[in-house]
Amino acid sequence: MKKYFLIVAFNALLLLSCEDQIVSECNDENIVHGLTAKFTSIQNEVFTPSCAISGCHVTNSVDPVLSAGQAYKSFVNIMSSNPPFPYVYPTKSDSSYIINKIRGVNFQGERMPLNRQALSNSVIDSIAAWIDRGALNN
Repeated sequence: MKKYFLIVAFNALLLLSCEDQIVSECNDENIVHGLTAKFTSIQNEVFTPSCAISGCHVTNSVDPVLSAGQAYKSFVNIMSSNPPFPYVYPTKSDSSYIINKIRGVNFQGERMPLNRQALSNSVIDSIAAWIDRGALNN
């Protein structure tokens, strides 16, 4: 009886995590404000409108370039210069520079996006889930 209760409790918690819009514990198709844990969704809903803007991460400006068509090759498995950590370290979101910068932890400098509203926890969790699943170009 105790095992049955634990199984039911675990499944209830898993479903609640989806309800809270935390993608890391749910399937790829769960949508968080139009964002799935897939690169194309992250590019279209986060990088293009929040990062690849004038004076920020656009062509020939600030590394990494986060413009559509250039972002993936600009930061997946590419080392940042300060500090020397990969921008995106596939399967290791906590060791990825980008996650720490958008959370505003562990690194010197400002939280990203700079001088703009912080990304929501559910959006950050979606980006982390994409990284933890291998940071595929999907």
